[in-house]
Amino acid sequence: VRLDNQVYSAENGPSELQPLRVEGEIPFTAPGRLRTIDSPVGELRSLSAAVSLGGDELATFQVLGPLADINEQSIRSLRWLALAALISLALGGAILFTALRRSLLPLRDLASVARAAELGRLTRRVPEPTLQDEVGVLAREFNGMLARLERSAEAEREFMATISHELRTPITIARGHIETLEAIGMHDPDAVAETSAVVRDELARMGRLVEDLMALARSRSDGFIQRSRMELPAFFAELKLRLTGLPVENVRVGDAPDVAIEADPERLAQALLNLVLNAHVHTPAGTSVAVTCRLSRGWVIFTVQDDGPGMDDAIRRDAFEAFVSGARGSNNSAGLGLAVVRAVAEGHGGDVRLDSGRSGTAVTLRIPAQGVVAAAA
Repeated sequence: VRLDNQVYSAENGPSELQPLRVEGEIPFTAPGRLRTIDSPVGELRSLSAAVSLGGDELATFQVLGPLADINEQSIRSLRWLALAALISLALGGAILFTALRRSLLPLRDLASVARAAELGRLTRRVPEPTLQDEVGVLAREFNGMLARLERSAEAEREFMATISHELRTPITIARGHIETLEAIGMHDPDAVAETSAVVRDELARMGRLVEDLMALARSRSDGFIQRSRMELPAFFAELKLRLTGLPVENVRVGDAPDVAIEADPERLAQALLNLVLNAHVHTPAGTSVAVTCRLSRGWVIFTVQDDGPGMDDAIRRDAFEAFVSGARGSNNSAGLGLAVVRAVAEGHGGDVRLDSGRSGTAVTLRIPAQGVVAAAA
């Protein structure tokens, strides 16, 4: 305490300050904020405050302390903090590494499965994590993609096996009859004519099969349907001429509306001829078939109807899928006709419907009536 220019100090203060007290060299700082000052015994921390009474300043109270102890304690605290930080950093890094390793494990499995995946071996799957995070979603989507590829590869193998079987049968029959024709020579005209007819029928069957396969393969491309102006009366007249060249009987082609539309005549003719051939193959001999056409509420509706015994329920459900064939036509049909009809209808932006019962079967192909004008125009 500094009072009337006299300094009074505590005798039991810090030992570092005792020499200054004895020699009367205690440094003084004005009242105010905490200060750091130099002294013969080192740096000191000083805080002074005025003591007032009745508005008059009587004395100054000063607290001094050596800074060395404070620095030492601070350094010791910093050391402990640094050690704690290093330990925390090591533990945090280990925990983060473990978490990342566990979270990225599905990605490593995914890469391993992707490297091992081949078209012939698509059965491996990535272990799916239980967490609903981005990695889990990626693993599940990757497994879904593998499943779709596996189904596609299996369908392709079945497709090729079916095609091989369907082509092998007519090729074998045609080869056998050609060998027979070579054996008998030209000495038996009736046998030559009969053998030639069989070979011609088998070649026609292969030709229809190839055309249907090409139509199905192209149905997913943008250029599958080539629209042009198509006069329905002329289209039906040409359809009658094509039917005369096919081995079908009791087929009646009705009159078409006297209009012209924008459509693909070749694809429509292929679809209608397939329907007529299906009706001929899958019904008993003598069954009559009718081909009609009409306009209704913006649609051009083609119908091929027979008076046969109808289709089995099991066949009717999948009738428009490829290679689905009834028992009656199992030896004469590859089961592609209705699949081509559906592809042609959908390619025109329309649809196809099937109604079958004891009184017969009717297949209706509808396409939008685009650009309808009078045929005379």
